[in-house]
Amino acid sequence: MGIKKILFITLRLIFFLLPIALALRLLYKDFVVSGQLTAEYDFKTPSPFISVLRPQSRVSEISHNDSGDYFQTIHDEPVYFDIRMPRMLDTAKVSIVYKNIDQRIFEAGAMTNKDQWIFDLKPVENNIIDYLFQDKLRWTMIRDQDVVLFQRNKKFQSIKDFLENLPANEKIATYNYAIPKDYVMKNYIARQNGVTINKTLRGTHRMYTYIKNEPIDMEIWIQDVNRHAGDDYASIDIINKDSESIYSNFIKLDNDAQSSLTMSEVREEHIVVDNVPEGLYKIEITSPSDDIFIRRIAANCSYLVFINKVYLGDNVGYSDEFIQERMEPTLLHTNGKNISAITTHVEGLQTLLVNNIVLNIDDTHKEFITQVNFKFKKIIVPRNDITIETKGMISFSDNNFFNPEFATLSDGSEFDMDAISYVIAKYGDGKELDNDWREAKLVFNSSKYYTGDSMLHFVLSLPYIKTGDTGVLISHITVEMSGSPLSSQSIFTLIKNKIKEYIVL
Repeated sequence: MGIKKILFITLRLIFFLLPIALALRLLYKDFVVSGQLTAEYDFKTPSPFISVLRPQSRVSEISHNDSGDYFQTIHDEPVYFDIRMPRMLDTAKVSIVYKNIDQRIFEAGAMTNKDQWIFDLKPVENNIIDYLFQDKLRWTMIRDQDVVLFQRNKKFQSIKDFLENLPANEKIATYNYAIPKDYVMKNYIARQNGVTINKTLRGTHRMYTYIKNEPIDMEIWIQDVNRHAGDDYASIDIINKDSESIYSNFIKLDNDAQSSLTMSEVREEHIVVDNVPEGLYKIEITSPSDDIFIRRIAANCSYLVFINKVYLGDNVGYSDEFIQERMEPTLLHTNGKNISAITTHVEGLQTLLVNNIVLNIDDTHKEFITQVNFKFKKIIVPRNDITIETKGMISFSDNNFFNPEFATLSDGSEFDMDAISYVIAKYGDGKELDNDWREAKLVFNSSKYYTGDSMLHFVLSLPYIKTGDTGVLISHITVEMSGSPLSSQSIFTLIKNKIKEYIVL
């Protein structure tokens, strides 16, 4: 055989085998045969595995600086991106290189429920936690993996020692960490008159009560006012300290799904749960609409507080024996640090008094917030028809007030350092890079998250961003996915399935 013929056959073999080799290489990479895959999106070159940030209205155009860093700025939230999973892998380690310009909190999370659009958020940066790391003169720090304990006066030698000998609740603040401790009210005093609230509340509300040697006995009056189109209902649930439901009731008040302004009859729900152990109970009245009005709450309990929010209804459109009480100003009590208020109606324009601070609500659909104040507060609401929110408990009587939760640093702002001696947080160890960039690494166990479309769906959240803020710059997103290597049989099965997909197409 001549040299030319050998060369011709060799070239034909190369041209025949090269596409096969390339295809096998692509399949090898796409099937992640080794069980290890690293993908990077550097905002300069598109990634086959990591999507762009969206929606476009919440991020800037991609730009770059003099150092050659390409980036996008998140100026509104939330922002989403997806990671394509060639096959099911066990973990995804997500690295985000960013520059936080003016945000107290930066979080990232993966989707757990597609239908309800729920994400499991993890901290990327919290300003007040970072401050505690830096303030070494006043705070000592102990770290155990991703859990960190700060102490004003060092008393505990380990986090285990701290958890086994917890100080009083009011001395502890937490962030992204649930302390495994049941709430017990010392010196519990039962009050004969219980709790009665003859004020109109709108939509979903959550409450805590404490029960000892007594049943849970409540009357809740509910009405559908049909101001907005859509089916309205309410559900009432009582949950114990172990997150178990001990009472549940679904209430549909009428069949009117129109914005008819026709009020349903008031439904009086009498709830009695006997033989409950001493402890903390959460009461949730849940509705998809603020068309549901809670007209009255009466309970035999001695303590009842609302969690973070009350939405006071207006003073018109309802008449009964409690009309005079409903029309009067409302007095609220709270341990919340900042108080925000918003009304959607001109009838709700008014001036609140928060202790000695005047909070003038002079515009609709606009949030008004008090300055930081760590004192226990009384809030006088002259005209109702307003939503009051805070990070803390709210009650309609100081006699019924209690606080079963640890102070939280979830808003990333100042806290009462005179009262708090210990801060425990689950918080990663961020890495400082050149030119003020910072890297955060988060680990996600894929089995906990939605992957029905062969993707992990992520959110980047700036929960306290305001109009005029610059936001956060994102420069790199890197994902290291890992799982078990594929066997020969598994590879064959995947190739066969791929061929079937192409045949169908």
